[in-house]
Amino acid sequence: MARDSIVILGAGIIGLNVAMELSKQGYGRQTTVIAKHLPGDIHVDYTSPWAGANFSGISGANLNALRWDKAGYLSLMQLIDDGAEEAKYLSKMQSTEYWDERPSPEKIRSVTEYLRDVQYISQAELPPNATFGLRFTTITFNAPAHCLHLKSLLSQEQYGSVKFVRHELQSLEDAFISPRTKVVFNCIGNAAITVPGVQDPTCYPTRGQIVLAQAPSVRENIMRHGKNYETYIIPRPDSDSTVILGGYLQKGDWDSNVREHETQSILQRTGDLLPVLRNGETKILKVAVGFRPSRQDGARVEREDLRAGQTVVHNYGAGGTGYQAGMGMAQDAVSLVRDILDSLPIKSTLSSRPQELSQGSSDIPQSLDNLPDLTAQLCGLTGDMDPYVLQHYQYNANSEFAFSKLTIRQVQKIELPVQFLLSKPESNPESQVGSGLYPTMMDKMDDVVPPAIGERLIKLHVTR
Repeated sequence: MARDSIVILGAGIIGLNVAMELSKQGYGRQTTVIAKHLPGDIHVDYTSPWAGANFSGISGANLNALRWDKAGYLSLMQLIDDGAEEAKYLSKMQSTEYWDERPSPEKIRSVTEYLRDVQYISQAELPPNATFGLRFTTITFNAPAHCLHLKSLLSQEQYGSVKFVRHELQSLEDAFISPRTKVVFNCIGNAAITVPGVQDPTCYPTRGQIVLAQAPSVRENIMRHGKNYETYIIPRPDSDSTVILGGYLQKGDWDSNVREHETQSILQRTGDLLPVLRNGETKILKVAVGFRPSRQDGARVEREDLRAGQTVVHNYGAGGTGYQAGMGMAQDAVSLVRDILDSLPIKSTLSSRPQELSQGSSDIPQSLDNLPDLTAQLCGLTGDMDPYVLQHYQYNANSEFAFSKLTIRQVQKIELPVQFLLSKPESNPESQVGSGLYPTMMDKMDDVVPPAIGERLIKLHVTR
């Protein structure tokens, strides 16, 4: 199966979340990400690395925004709780947020239903001119490190070896890079304003200016939501005590120049909000400008069928909420083309047919289970006592693979070269005995099955 069945335009946090969602559902090997800028780049037009990146009350109160926020918060918290690799540059910490204008009842009701450790701030504790406040456990990101880490994970075999291509396409139609391309996820951010085939007149940039500082004494996330401004102090996890200080919300402003008076305003406002910033330890490292990809009616997550066999899922316009809402948006975006994804020949296909199997292809059995010399006793998953799960691939007429999840009991020599990737089970001796797989047996398996093809055929996973 070629890797161009699914194309993602854009490698900011929105596109990366879509790629991760597809990978989790088994479509990583069919996915190519195409973008002008990739994680690791530093450019004013590449917004995601400049983000303060946390979960906050910055989003609107429309139903989609509320739903995406909830899905994002719960999903991200679960990743952290599970110690997932995706959460390497995420952290939980206390957040205090103030609003100059009280949020809508719908927003208050929604967020207080799922935020952890949520507390209302009394009127006596509010700063001057603030009307509402909440404390809760938030999620903060090390934005540039998180994006780079997601790309690294997605490029790995276990995530499907998603392909990343640095290229600037001239139109949306160009994203259908081959006759095999069935779905394009349009995650191009601010480029939605100008790219032919999109050119959304409701999109606009929201300029922000931030100060990256080293502030060892800052241990919490603090924000104040104004009508035309945002003041925020957001620690970056795993970053040698750096914090993002901000900021501004300047609609339609494309000026990429740093404005000194805005830097001074940021330092004044954040110092008022958290006086410990003035203890003499704070060191300014960098001042930067970024452009949030915004849209008048909120983010667009919508399917568009261009012609027979070519479908676009638009997923852009999240403004300053890409990190907190991106996972929920990605889940919706992928669900919109469930019919197309289900119609693809397989999930997690191999990128090419092994040369060893291409010889004498007419003799290749339709299922490896049918090989007379492969005397494996196979059964469905039986729970915790079975630490090994086999992903078993099957050729079809297009030299592609389908797989079923089975449990290995015994493997004998076969003529067809196959390798089982045998990972040592992370389980206790009782589980090993119950599985029927002992370390000595695993060593013998390594001898029995030749390693020439490696993980291109059959992968063995540990179940916990």
